[in-house]
Amino acid sequence: MKKWRMLLLALLLALLCGCAASEPLPDYAPEESQRLILYTSHKKEVWQPIVKEFEARTGVWVTVVEGGSNELLEQLAAKTDAPQADVMFGGGVESLESYQDLFAPYTCADADAILPQYRAKDDIWTPFSSLPLVFVYNPKLVGAEEITGWADLLRPELAGKIAFADPSVSGSSYTALVTMLCALPGETDEILQAFAENLDGKQLQSSGAVLTAVAGGQAVVGVTLEETASRSIAAGDELVMVYPADGTSCVPDGCAILKGAPHEENAKLFVDFTVSLSVQKLLQERFCRRSVRGDLESTGTLPALSQPQPRSAADELGILSGNGGGRMKRLHFHSFRQRLNAAFLAVSLAPLLLCSALLLQIFRFRMTADQQQNAQQQLSSACHALNTMQDGILSAAESLQRVGLVTRALAGAQEDSAKVYSSLYTATAAVRSTARFDLYSADGTLLYSTQAAPGEDALSPDWGILYEAAQAENGTLVYSASEDPTDPDAPVLRAAARLTVSGKTAGFLVAVMYEQQLREALDGMAGAQNELLVMDRFWHGIYCTKPAQVQTLASALRSQLLAGKALTGFSDDFLYTARQDSVTGLYLVLQQPQVFTRGTLRLLYTVSALCALGGAAVSIFLSLQLSRQMFRPIGRLHDAISQVGQNDLQVQVAIE
Repeated sequence: MKKWRMLLLALLLALLCGCAASEPLPDYAPEESQRLILYTSHKKEVWQPIVKEFEARTGVWVTVVEGGSNELLEQLAAKTDAPQADVMFGGGVESLESYQDLFAPYTCADADAILPQYRAKDDIWTPFSSLPLVFVYNPKLVGAEEITGWADLLRPELAGKIAFADPSVSGSSYTALVTMLCALPGETDEILQAFAENLDGKQLQSSGAVLTAVAGGQAVVGVTLEETASRSIAAGDELVMVYPADGTSCVPDGCAILKGAPHEENAKLFVDFTVSLSVQKLLQERFCRRSVRGDLESTGTLPALSQPQPRSAADELGILSGNGGGRMKRLHFHSFRQRLNAAFLAVSLAPLLLCSALLLQIFRFRMTADQQQNAQQQLSSACHALNTMQDGILSAAESLQRVGLVTRALAGAQEDSAKVYSSLYTATAAVRSTARFDLYSADGTLLYSTQAAPGEDALSPDWGILYEAAQAENGTLVYSASEDPTDPDAPVLRAAARLTVSGKTAGFLVAVMYEQQLREALDGMAGAQNELLVMDRFWHGIYCTKPAQVQTLASALRSQLLAGKALTGFSDDFLYTARQDSVTGLYLVLQQPQVFTRGTLRLLYTVSALCALGGAAVSIFLSLQLSRQMFRPIGRLHDAISQVGQNDLQVQVAIE
């Protein structure tokens, strides 16, 4: 009897849960050997292009956790027994030194190219960039010769006019205090007391606020990092940057591998990548940072530093590196009548409950299956549109490859520009509405374009789309997503093909697609109530029919994919169907409203429960009536037997 009851219960649960489950989607999540967990204190504008390029070159999926240096290091220190991160990327090396027990020594592949003053003695961390401290002043408020060194910050006339971040929250301000103590003669306490009085109780909450205060006139002079000041000046802020005449510090930031890192080999690859020539060139050209490599000449407007200070703030101040729940009662039936009532109730109620649950789940399963079938049809249409676009771009590349004057012009030969443009327009005629087409030389110089003012005159051949295209086989189209697909002025997707002369790279054809062009190409593919999301092979957002959601939705789905969870996006009220386009390698996800939302399911289950309760009430009433009729003669016989037991032998039992 117990086995049958357990079997009926299992069947009921299967009907309630199993029938409603949707068909499992293909497992697009990467293997553990293709993953990396990165903790970083860098701004997104710094880490994102580096991570994106690392993923493209290695095929490793990177999960990024952002936060402040101290915040992340404290989190890592609390999880030493079971590390959940592979690399700490960012933070001054004095901070990394303070938590050195967390890290495993590693000598990177290009260690010999790193300047010796920036290397750790035991390679417990690897330097990333060099960050000198500088002064910035407002030229409207102070003359060029008035701010020259650290001693000027102690002048009484600057009291209350110095922009300085709280050193307890700003690593650069902490380093600035140590640098001041090294540069100025005198007792430590006296220097700190004089500087504190000159600050007049004014300390900013972040180093970024220093530039805002000086540029806005709230302060005359401020102390900040060279990188931050250079980028602010390049953006148009009216500031002047000064290197202290009495010396400054140049403490690098770095990265380190966690002890027991779950993906140690990938962590080593990432550390190697951060000090590679490609990344170090990017630091100089794009982020106004100084390279830590000795074989890379400085570029831009940053002056050379004569004697970098290898000592860290940690060296100066001597920072020290911290029976259960209740049982279910068994239901005992002490009489035959009770057992009979229970049997009547089970026989009448069990079919009702099973049939109700079965009909409900069959209906729900059928509606969900129809919805999934519709999603697959819509995704097929979207994939076909992308494939058509790719075929057109490849056809244009093949046509240009066959035109000798085009490849010769890209290789540096003097050719008639009008004929090159004519060939470019002819080759791209069928797909010019879907993209802008540019021709680049092998060194990344833009030579020809189907748009009069494309807005960019060069792409690096050592980075991004051109680097990938150069590594690809002939006749292959490679794709690169935008770092910020929400920027309306930036393209959301690029596709590039390599053009050759005698087997050597002559140049590249690059198709540049904007959000509006993808919208027109995929118009009507998603349906009125649905949303279509296009992502690259690492599930970074490229395009969404609802542009404001392209990054947030892609990030949510990517996190769920890597965590091995069902794709629910922002809410369980939507059904997500994913597919990878086998031709382009891009991923497409269709978001559809659930046929049965939580509210609808709650209503259906409530109605079903009420019906079940009503059926139970009727069953109980009928079973009681039936058992009463069945037990009436038995009761009379029982009374008669009792009377006989009392020596009343004249008792009679009436038969109806």
